[in-house]
Amino acid sequence: MRWLAWAACLGLAAVIAVAAHAWQGTGITTQLQPIDHALVSSDGRQVTVPALGGGCIRRVALTATETPRTVLLRLTAYSVSGPHVACPANLRLLQASTRLGAPLGERDLIDASTHHSTPYIPEGDLAHPAWLPRGATGPTSSPIDGWTRTFTFPKRKHRAPLTIVETPKVSPNALEFTAAAGTISRLTVHGHPATLAVQRQRGALVQVRIGWHVGGYALTVVSQPRYADQRPFSPAVIKRVAAALDRPAPQ
Repeated sequence: MRWLAWAACLGLAAVIAVAAHAWQGTGITTQLQPIDHALVSSDGRQVTVPALGGGCIRRVALTATETPRTVLLRLTAYSVSGPHVACPANLRLLQASTRLGAPLGERDLIDASTHHSTPYIPEGDLAHPAWLPRGATGPTSSPIDGWTRTFTFPKRKHRAPLTIVETPKVSPNALEFTAAAGTISRLTVHGHPATLAVQRQRGALVQVRIGWHVGGYALTVVSQPRYADQRPFSPAVIKRVAAALDRPAPQ
C-alpha cells in the first residue's frame, strides 16, 4: 500500500535523524501524508483515515475542502525540527478524522498528496459478525489494512484475539497466502472462493486465517496470539465465524 511504503521511507529517515541529529530548521514543520483508504460514517459526514505518528511527529490532522463533485482530503503531519532534535524510531499507526459540512453522497474523495481518488468503506457496508465465540468483547477498531475490528476474550485469557479485516479494494494477490502462512486449503464462504491458512510450529497451532473476496472488498478473519500463553481458535471456529459474517446487500 502507498502509505506503508511512505512509512518505511519515513522510518529510515527517523533512524538516521536519531543517529546524526540531522533535522534542519527550527520549530514545527508540516508534511502531507498519503491517504490509502478511508471509512465514511453511516450519516456520510465523518471521514476517518489511517495516519502515521511517532518519531518527530507530534500531531496529525485531517481537513477537507468540499466542492459539489469532490472532497479534497489533506492529512497533515506536524513534526518538531531543529539541529539538535533527535527523532525516536517509534513510528506507529494512528487515525485521524474530519467532519464534512454535507454528507459525502456521490462525491469522490481525493487525496491532496497524490490527487488520486481515495477508496473508502461506507460504515453501513461493514460486515456484521452474526456469531462469535463465547466471551467475545469489543470490538476495538483501527484503520490497519483497510478497516480492522478486534475482539478479545477477557474471561478466557488464554484465548487469542479474533480479528476481522475488511479492505475496500480487491488486489489480485491480497489473499494469496504464501507457504510461510502454513497449510493452505481451498473452500467457499457464502459461495465465494476462499483460502484457509493454518500455521503450526512444532505441532502447536499458532495462527488460523481465512480470506475471500466479495462485492469489491477483501475480507479476512484471523486468530493469532498476542502473548506466548495464548492459543488461537481452531480452524472449525474460524470457518464458523466467517460463515456467519453478514455483509449488507449492495444498495
